[in-house]
Amino acid sequence: MRFIAAAAVTAALTAGCTMTDRMPDPSLRRPVEVYWTTDRVVDRLDIARMGASIRERHGTDEERAIAIWRYMRRTMYHYPMRNENHADQFDAAKLINVYGYSYCTQQGIAAAAIAGAAGLESRGIGVPGHGMYEVRYDGGWHAFCAISGFFVRTRAGDRHIASMQEIKDDPSLVLKAREEKRVPDPFLPCAGGPEILGEKEGTEECPYALTYRHYDETFFAEGAKKWKSLGAPNPSRYSAWVTLRRGESLRLDWDASGAFVPPIAPDRFHPPRHLCGIKDEANPFFPEVEPYGRKLDSRMTYRYYGSGTHAWKPPLRREDDLARLARAENVGVSRGGLAPADPAKPAVVEFEMAGPYAYVGGAVSGRARVGDGGSLRLFLQGTDPDGAWKEIHAAPRGGGEFRVKLGDAVLPVPPADKKKRGFTRYRFRVRVELSGDAALTDLALAGTVQHNWCALPNLVPGRNEIEVRSKTVPPKDLAFEIAWREGSRERSLRRRVKRAGEKFAAVVGGKAMPRMRYVLMTREP
Repeated sequence: MRFIAAAAVTAALTAGCTMTDRMPDPSLRRPVEVYWTTDRVVDRLDIARMGASIRERHGTDEERAIAIWRYMRRTMYHYPMRNENHADQFDAAKLINVYGYSYCTQQGIAAAAIAGAAGLESRGIGVPGHGMYEVRYDGGWHAFCAISGFFVRTRAGDRHIASMQEIKDDPSLVLKAREEKRVPDPFLPCAGGPEILGEKEGTEECPYALTYRHYDETFFAEGAKKWKSLGAPNPSRYSAWVTLRRGESLRLDWDASGAFVPPIAPDRFHPPRHLCGIKDEANPFFPEVEPYGRKLDSRMTYRYYGSGTHAWKPPLRREDDLARLARAENVGVSRGGLAPADPAKPAVVEFEMAGPYAYVGGAVSGRARVGDGGSLRLFLQGTDPDGAWKEIHAAPRGGGEFRVKLGDAVLPVPPADKKKRGFTRYRFRVRVELSGDAALTDLALAGTVQHNWCALPNLVPGRNEIEVRSKTVPPKDLAFEIAWREGSRERSLRRRVKRAGEKFAAVVGGKAMPRMRYVLMTREP
């Protein structure tokens, strides 16, 4: 055994390689699924963890129901999301993690789904022109609307939260609720005329339906006359696990910059944000979002879509790297890059980018070498795995560096096959076709992603315990970084992740909420 080990060292040195190059740590070769949260927030991983974490934090069923209502109020606002397909528009965990906005029925179904995961019977509720939800506990149903900020209590006895049937039987439960102080604070904050947005009386600078300004007491009292059950909430298939390979990273910013998923009618609407933005100043969570106030299209807002970058620089130096690619045919490692193993035949290699957030753009860059009679071409396939491939680049003779923007070709779209329209998986693929004397010597893929920063774990003043989870023992090259601002002071924390449930503390000074900047999970090339 000693002779074999010595021979291996000699061979490695003779070839001009280190032992690390020859025999890398096996953990570095495999992908790892990671996720992070803190002990101060609702766990957003999936619908099961959302419900469980809310249940763990609150002692009674009514406290849990109100906590779900407040969580939806904090993480989501009214704005029309893109209808990826019928199932996705009612996927609670996807709505909260990726978008943070939708129409009323979607938010009602999402809240009902979280309630179900928290162990409470729930159902969607429909009234003319609106969707909401009910939760059953203490022997009866209780009506909530998170998107407009609605629930009312009864007058007598236990002053429980009223059901739709109780409101139907006695409309004054709503019409006199504010006067009799049986409402939450705030109550229907977006209701009212154009003046709530600082607009001139009677103007319609912002689409009327999107502001929810007409959802007042009279609307709910009248709507209750024709309420109906929409049944149990839709199941959620979304999960926020992130898969990282060597050289791959995901950065999520608490800010909006550039591209976003176009809404249903992009010619009518502005960038995604709470269109009644200044009304957030009345919400109890306002101190949490106040640091993010900015103007989008000249309108002040505190909640809006988030941007990020999913990047990968795939290793192209070793033959065993090819086995981990989406596709590799007649490809070998030659002269520091990928080239046809048999020059007489074409070679095809495909690289896939996939993650829990919607791609809204990006770029592919790299370096090619193309000799006489050789060719190297790049193709792109978007979200639909059965969709067409589009040529995006053909390397000139001699090769050289290239950079190609992906544009809206990577936006989420329903599968062309209607039978497969059950769930949209965020992904895209880049195919490289080589023939003759050609090689791909370097490649980097970057996808711009959209996410809901309102759902990310926001650090709070004091001690925050950050937990980085992984489904397997993490490789040695996995790192986590988070950055924030305390007043004018920039803060950041970076840690190597050594265990599957790595925990460490981030301490925020002062009493004011920090302004979060970004979170970055990365693996070295």
